[in-house]
Amino acid sequence: MEYSNSNLIVKTIHLLSQKRDGLILLDGNWGTGKTYFIKHRLPNYYDINTFYYISLLGIKSLSDFKAKIIDCYYLQDINTLKSGLESLSGIGSITSGSPASANVINNMFNSIGASVRENILSKLDGIFILDDIERISDTSLANEILTYCHSLYITASNPNLDFIIIANSSSESGLKIEHKEKIIAETLHYNPYPQEILEMEIIKERLSHFPQQDRVLFEDIAKNNEIVNIRILMRMLNSITPIYEHLEVNPHLSWSIPSTTLLNSMCSFFILLFLHNRPLDELLKSQDLTPTSNNDTSSDSGSRLWSSLNNYKITTELKKYYSGHSSLQDILDILFHESKPLTLRDIASLTRPELYEINEDEFSKTLINLICRDLNCDFYNWFG
Repeated sequence: MEYSNSNLIVKTIHLLSQKRDGLILLDGNWGTGKTYFIKHRLPNYYDINTFYYISLLGIKSLSDFKAKIIDCYYLQDINTLKSGLESLSGIGSITSGSPASANVINNMFNSIGASVRENILSKLDGIFILDDIERISDTSLANEILTYCHSLYITASNPNLDFIIIANSSSESGLKIEHKEKIIAETLHYNPYPQEILEMEIIKERLSHFPQQDRVLFEDIAKNNEIVNIRILMRMLNSITPIYEHLEVNPHLSWSIPSTTLLNSMCSFFILLFLHNRPLDELLKSQDLTPTSNNDTSSDSGSRLWSSLNNYKITTELKKYYSGHSSLQDILDILFHESKPLTLRDIASLTRPELYEINEDEFSKTLINLICRDLNCDFYNWFG
């Protein structure tokens, strides 16, 4: 079953509030914000227990994993570890607070017996979030860790101990959980809506630099193309935001290319690259027509994306900036120009000079000078 974020929060809290026969698995594609949801959204609604986040990236053995728990849990509260060690092995006072103390405790922990070590670990309290389990290359180790966590949870005398496993079980990850029906009690599928991704603080902070019209356009692009991959959105924002920031600190500059045209083109580039799997060299070419070699881009959506990418105002140099082959400094002269105040002569050649606040006597003199050819003027500007 799939959940929106709001329903997922309710379901997760319900599962955490009861004793189950296995662990909780939060399953979803890479880049969709599973970790962000667990670390930053769920704690806003659930504060009964403390959350501890552990990345399994780089874990080589079960012993490594157990040491990681110690680093994450006990060393955050040196008094808890001191109490546990003193009660188990009669160890005297332990200094706390400094890195040196942490090294002493690590060495002490490594020297004590396995039974004592397991006794200490059995006193865990809180919700442990295990992330990146599919990034453990040894499948048997990943399953060994899950089995160990399942054993800790099932045999724990402390009702506050729990585990949430964050994983991507799709074919792209290659993760295979053995005896899943015994180890995992509930699988929650994380499938956020684009609007929920756009509400993340990391996205909103960058959008704060956008003018209102451009912000709405970016959000519409994300929604219309159903983009829920944070990495793709951040690639877009990390490319376009510095341009808006440059304009913020240089308010005397004006756009030479409409900002919405640039934004449309840049977003289309990344959508075609990552969602439509178009080759980079094809996107960088100066092309007027939609390529027909792939059905994705021959669709109406693909054609619109290709048209936006290759807008006649978009140069090859700008597309090189999208791809990272050019720097911001390389394209500033293409994007901006320094505005100069309009002279009476400039206003006289406009189609609606009455819209400007000007001295009418001075303006009439300018008109007469232009008509009498005392000032040079191309009259086609008036009649074009």
